[in-house]
Amino acid sequence: MTVTARPDTRFTYREVALHDRLREVRREVGTKTALLHGDRRITYAELDAATDRLAGALARRGVAPGDRVTIFMPNSIEFVLAFYATLKAGGVVNPINAQSKEREVRFQIEDSGAKAVLVHEALWPVIQPIAHELATARLVVSTGADATGATRFDDLLRRIDDAMARERRFSAQASHELRTPLTVLRGELELSLRDPETSQQATTRALASAETMVRLVEVLLLFIGGVFVIEALSVMIQVFSFKYFGRRVFLITPIHHHFEMKAWSETKIMVRFWVVAGIFCAAAFALFYRYYFKHR
Repeated sequence: MTVTARPDTRFTYREVALHDRLREVRREVGTKTALLHGDRRITYAELDAATDRLAGALARRGVAPGDRVTIFMPNSIEFVLAFYATLKAGGVVNPINAQSKEREVRFQIEDSGAKAVLVHEALWPVIQPIAHELATARLVVSTGADATGATRFDDLLRRIDDAMARERRFSAQASHELRTPLTVLRGELELSLRDPETSQQATTRALASAETMVRLVEVLLLFIGGVFVIEALSVMIQVFSFKYFGRRVFLITPIHHHFEMKAWSETKIMVRFWVVAGIFCAAAFALFYRYYFKHR
């Protein structure tokens, strides 16, 4: 997607689904607060886990990819949960203004062909008189405890609190150790084994953490083995130059032999290479701790 602000200025953004971006943010800053409403606080890790479980609950109750899901809620944590859960289940979000009247709500639900309706308890009195008349909606869910004829939102979110508690314990444990891709991978696999209902999502996140870990290790190895990389590059440059230009860049390769031919002593060469190796290792540690402080 490209947005043009002025004729001479163009901004290009990568295309990514909202729920996929949530998973990315969860991996980047999982322990940071995502939602704050009164005394309630939910981190990005908890939000991702909660919406995973709610999406699974919606899918098990008949919400298929492409189905419309009406969300009739004021600004609240439940609205955000319902929004991302619908996207993760493959549904299409159909939000309704919280100030809509009964007639307007009925029209929007029927016109959209919504297969599920998620309602906040404060707005249940608007839905209750027409709930049994909604022909397309197979599932009506309310956040309240006294919503007669509707599935309770808390029932769909059962064991969410347990999942959040596990996330908090893992986050607390990770805060006392290096929060590297390896610790994230371990935590996700532990969640997958303890909770079969979220095993697919946890395994997906574990694989993503493993991929990040492999990439990080590859980059770090280039720096830690910097001297060997230079040695190999000197040979490649020498062969390329001699083959295509008929001349040598170095007297002889690998490059440490070049310095021997220039009458450098063995001690002098070793000390210089130790210094270069130390600089590369320091750069590798700097990269590692930059990653750590960014993701802790």
